[in-house]
Amino acid sequence: MTTPAGDPADDLAHALLDLHLATEAEGVLRRCAQLTRRALGAPGVSILVLDPRLSEEPAVTNGESPVAHLLETEEEGPAWTAAQELTTVHVPDLHADDRWPRWSSAAVDRGARAVLSVGLTTPGRRTGALTVFSDRTGRFTRSEVRTVEHVAEHLSAALGWHRKVDDRDDIIETRRMIGVATGLLMARYDVSDDRAFELMRRHSHAHHVKVREVARHVVEHRELPGGRPSR
Repeated sequence: MTTPAGDPADDLAHALLDLHLATEAEGVLRRCAQLTRRALGAPGVSILVLDPRLSEEPAVTNGESPVAHLLETEEEGPAWTAAQELTTVHVPDLHADDRWPRWSSAAVDRGARAVLSVGLTTPGRRTGALTVFSDRTGRFTRSEVRTVEHVAEHLSAALGWHRKVDDRDDIIETRRMIGVATGLLMARYDVSDDRAFELMRRHSHAHHVKVREVARHVVEHRELPGGRPSR
């Protein structure tokens, strides 16, 4: 999709549709950080990611984001607050805010003067936070705050969709693996399909592991964990 030229906020509203077309969640995060930074003309944007299924990295950044690495190592700061409380945290002047003394001091030392964080959520879980940094105090207007909240809503929806796809794929893969394992046990131990599945279920219950993990062992080793079952 080509983003029409015009007001940055309008450009962003159109470009947000691209998020739903991205092929994987990490691409969604990178694209969102890029769009947000461009729309607001901010020096840096960072997205804190609490769900490892959405990104291998704990934070996705774009631009000159001097405090991004703090989000990866310190569980304090506006992004953590926004993520845990699912709220908007707007700090017009980091010098005047004492909620996160260590984080704010480190952020100021690296050139940040104002910050805006909005919590992200997917159904049933806190996902992270979208954070925009500024090198000027009083940087974010009410309209810009609303724009970032609007972006966060779209990003949450897009990530939620990707989570559903991942969950669906996990279910399909689990069923496929159990089916293959059932066939292997039927052939190896000369049992019915019901008996083969029951053997995996019993082993799962006795050893407190998921049936999927028992099935994985069967597929890899062509037998139940521990060898031939008792009749």
